[in-house]
Amino acid sequence: MKQKRYSKILSILLVMAVLFTMMPEAAWADEATELAEPASTRLAALEIAVGGMTLDGITEKALTEDFAGEKTSYGVEKMDYTSSRTFVWVKAAAEEGTTISAVCGTSGTVEVGTDWTCIGKKETVSAGFFGTTTNYYGDLKAGAHNELKITVSAEGLEDTVYTVDLPMEVNLANSKLDWKTNLAPAVYFGSNDPDAVLNAEAEYKNRPLDDETPITYQWYQNAEDSAEGGTPIEGAVNPSYVPATETLGRTFYYVTAECGDKSITSNVIEVTISDAAAPKTLTIKCDYPYWISDTWGSALDGK
Repeated sequence: MKQKRYSKILSILLVMAVLFTMMPEAAWADEATELAEPASTRLAALEIAVGGMTLDGITEKALTEDFAGEKTSYGVEKMDYTSSRTFVWVKAAAEEGTTISAVCGTSGTVEVGTDWTCIGKKETVSAGFFGTTTNYYGDLKAGAHNELKITVSAEGLEDTVYTVDLPMEVNLANSKLDWKTNLAPAVYFGSNDPDAVLNAEAEYKNRPLDDETPITYQWYQNAEDSAEGGTPIEGAVNPSYVPATETLGRTFYYVTAECGDKSITSNVIEVTISDAAAPKTLTIKCDYPYWISDTWGSALDGK
């Protein structure tokens, strides 16, 4: 009796085993996939750090706003300039079944996870006769708002893209106001010359990040060849100035430029208003080298 009962149980088990092996593999795969599908592509956590290309010495940076998965735009406080190459490191988490990738500048796409990952790379390539050279990609640029873009994706769901602003200051030690174009020593204009104009343009080199202070100008005229003691010309506050050409004679001009706490003064230019035309040709005979200025008025000593 017991032997018949065991035989019946064994038969049932054999039938179940056969049925199990006959079930389509796709059905089991679909069920497993369905169980692993995430509900969203939002990040659950995000941390940012900066440093070199090795984990040693990286510095964690606090986000300017507390992280919340539904908010997709963040930033960090402005970083000081550093002469060494600086890269951003990312540590992030999202639901199981999602893929998290990041890119910063020229870094290329880098997959990230719950361990610190550098968003950058270096490549050593042949330089022919000169051996090899190393190229870096993804390093943060000074004087710029570097953008870190993090994308969370999953099959069947819309990607969620997060951005982090990484501002880095310029080298303030090299910030200065300088002349992009300066005044020549002298110039001649004809009486009532409609094309008479003086130009001097300043530029702010290594301007501090986010500093939008405009450069202002003030032109002066003087009776002598000096950049001191001149009289400010009312309304002459642009890089270009049109001098009066109605009266014959000589007048000296210069211009100052200011931006914030920085200021510079241009060369002094001697402007001569004459009714004599410039010579078409000039022949000089001499037995020794003779230097001729690039302005005919200077070459003739104003004659």
